[in-house]
Amino acid sequence: MHQELPLLPNLTAAENMVLGQQLGGFLSGRKRREVEAEYRHRAEMFPGAPPADALLGPVGLHGWQMTAIIRARYLGSRVVILDEPTSSLDAGERRMLHDNLRRMARDGVAILYVSHFLEDVLDVCDDATVLRDGRVALGRSASGLSERDLLVAMTGDALAADTVMASSSYPNLANGLGLAVRGLRCGGVGPLDFTVAAGERVGLYGLEGSGSRDALEAIFGLRPHTGEISWRGSQLRGDAGTRIAAGIGFVSGDSARTLIGERSVARNHSLTTLANRGQISPLHASEEVRSAWSAIKRLAVKGEATQPMRSLSGGNQQKVALGRWLERSGVCLLATDPTRGWTCAGGARFIRRWSIPAPRATRCWPIRWTLKNW
Repeated sequence: MHQELPLLPNLTAAENMVLGQQLGGFLSGRKRREVEAEYRHRAEMFPGAPPADALLGPVGLHGWQMTAIIRARYLGSRVVILDEPTSSLDAGERRMLHDNLRRMARDGVAILYVSHFLEDVLDVCDDATVLRDGRVALGRSASGLSERDLLVAMTGDALAADTVMASSSYPNLANGLGLAVRGLRCGGVGPLDFTVAAGERVGLYGLEGSGSRDALEAIFGLRPHTGEISWRGSQLRGDAGTRIAAGIGFVSGDSARTLIGERSVARNHSLTTLANRGQISPLHASEEVRSAWSAIKRLAVKGEATQPMRSLSGGNQQKVALGRWLERSGVCLLATDPTRGWTCAGGARFIRRWSIPAPRATRCWPIRWTLKNW
């Protein structure tokens, strides 16, 4: 199971379950019914999984994740490798997955489980191995290990581990004009009203599909909406390009929304600058590379400025997507799952280095949302 799920949006959940297992042609009517029945049987262990006949395109990341888990179980492999399998699952769904993994292990299946959710590792794994910069930093039985033990091994920094484990409170630094949203409606979301002052960090929280992602995409100009949105006293209109120019930034855990996999790291890093400067003042290629190398060094990105973005790991792609907004001052950053693929300690070190306090939780009826891993 890949972290970036290799499923097809134009096929149904049941068809994706058997993808690559059928020889020749489309599924016949009888075979399709058999496949859908098999999918529904396996999906009973995963409440919230997409219906057997639902196309994957519209169901969102959570539906893709559930389908990939069902597919992995269907294939009946004797060795199963899972890369971040719970990144979009809630607590109940994670418990169900772990129960299923234990049943697979009792049946003799070998399971290699890769995760940045340390509580998941300690819950389901018999042995734990921590890699840091490509080398084994810790390898022992998971019994008796604590989350702090894993964090220290992952970072080599006891202070960073203690920062994550400690409960921190941050003062309200609000000052001046900021983001004001009035009567926002987008699809099934709204009416929504809230303000975020300059210098203030606000987190909305809720389950996948609660509507928070739609709200942020509407504010950024990616979705049609009604209502008034203003930043620093000026009303925002137009598409995402005009909002970038106005000082609105957007980072998504779905890197396909904000990054171009075929283009270089340097070009992806400069996208926000290009959008702000326009065609009249283009960015020279050498300037792109210099700026990208500077960001790679500052953010400890494991990669090179000239390599394709898709060749970076998910966590390093997110560093580029998030870090490029640091090139501009006075930005209102909209972030949905911005540290997907990062360790908790990695997020804490980033927050501490760039003086970005963890967001305070706030209620914003009718939706709630969280910055995962922060």
